[in-house]
Amino acid sequence: MSLTFLHTADWQLGKPYARVTDDAKRARLQSERFECLKRIANAVRQHQASFVLVAGDLFDSPSPLDSTVAMACEAIGQMGVTLLSVPGGENEALSSRLAILARDSINPNRQVPATPEALGGYIRGQVRQQEMNEKYAISRNNKDFTLRMNESGFLTVEEYSHVHKGGPHGYGFSRFWNLDIATGNPVKLADFVNPGYEENWALLGRAAILAQRGLPADASLVKAGLHEDHIELNTNWFLVPGGIGFRYSPYEIAPYAMGEIEFILPWKDIIQHLKPGTKVHKIAKGGVPRE
Repeated sequence: MSLTFLHTADWQLGKPYARVTDDAKRARLQSERFECLKRIANAVRQHQASFVLVAGDLFDSPSPLDSTVAMACEAIGQMGVTLLSVPGGENEALSSRLAILARDSINPNRQVPATPEALGGYIRGQVRQQEMNEKYAISRNNKDFTLRMNESGFLTVEEYSHVHKGGPHGYGFSRFWNLDIATGNPVKLADFVNPGYEENWALLGRAAILAQRGLPADASLVKAGLHEDHIELNTNWFLVPGGIGFRYSPYEIAPYAMGEIEFILPWKDIIQHLKPGTKVHKIAKGGVPRE
């Protein structure tokens, strides 16, 4: 007797697509995840599957919105068969506490290591201790933390996660925490960048990606291996002493095989967009050679 079932994974319903800055595009991406469930239902009927297996991450968050759950239940009901869901390894709660941890580690009233290397070790140790204490440690989800900047009043922490939930390969990605050392508060681009910078910075990023691959500025990004011939700035930005960087996860703008894609915009190319009088503008002025 044969048994047919449909094996799926990583539905990640309710994914916010926070790095997609275009509202309409973000809404289309979110809607497409539910449209995909209709195609799964068609495949169930076509192949006369007895049940559907979701091998991890039915929802993108451990606490999805009620509306997301309602839409998921409606779509699953349309499949007409049993659905078996295996829990995934996402842990947004731990990630969100990193900002608090980094803020606490630079509080002037606390005794913390002074050097970037020691502070990086301190953050790693504290997070891993929390994982053990609160049973958040998952063998398939490894995290590490690196300091990208610890000067001029700013702290930039890179959180790198590598998740393996089965399949031929794992998935590695980075996110960044930019903090004001004086206050411990997260730093936002709007705090020091004037409106209207997006198009110019995206063009600079495009040129930087082409230059990294030894291609002329008028070459196609598709020729460089990306999905499309243009890029949009995401929200995964970070401060470094020489400028502002952006990092894209695998699949975000290019195939998985290309890995993460990063470019840094030098201060000299973007200083005209910075708000005069801000701390970042002062850093940029110091990093731009005088003619």
